[in-house]
Amino acid sequence: GVKGKVVDVGIMTTKIRTGNERMVIIPNTSLSGQFVENYAQGSSLENPDSMNLRFRMNTTLDQDPELVKKIMTKAIDDCDYTVDYHKTEVLLYDITETALVYRLDCWVSDYNKERKAKDWILIEILKQFELQGVSVPFPHLTVKREE
Repeated sequence: GVKGKVVDVGIMTTKIRTGNERMVIIPNTSLSGQFVENYAQGSSLENPDSMNLRFRMNTTLDQDPELVKKIMTKAIDDCDYTVDYHKTEVLLYDITETALVYRLDCWVSDYNKERKAKDWILIEILKQFELQGVSVPFPHLTVKREE
């Protein structure tokens, strides 16, 4: 699918500007009967271009969930691309054999800044993890040799 800002809806086509400034022209016949997700919330909010940014991140099983959630929440709150008029949520989402899985849920001021926001948040979290001694799981590979 295509993700971007609708800049024109004509009789035959719809024009969308993507996050990397490409103009995509889609025939309206291919849109009819298709699922279209509107990332903008509408004009009733403080910023109609805001969008929900949700992603997951893992730590090793021995990490303190409260510390991890505090680091993640602070990174989101400190990001210039996120907004504070929507609730930020960091939840321990799952426990697997090798990781604690967290779901981060925040709002970005402009859906065209989604990738920059995620990049900034992830880098900030990794910096804080290193400073605070929080580790992320790495895949393990066991090799057996027959003698």
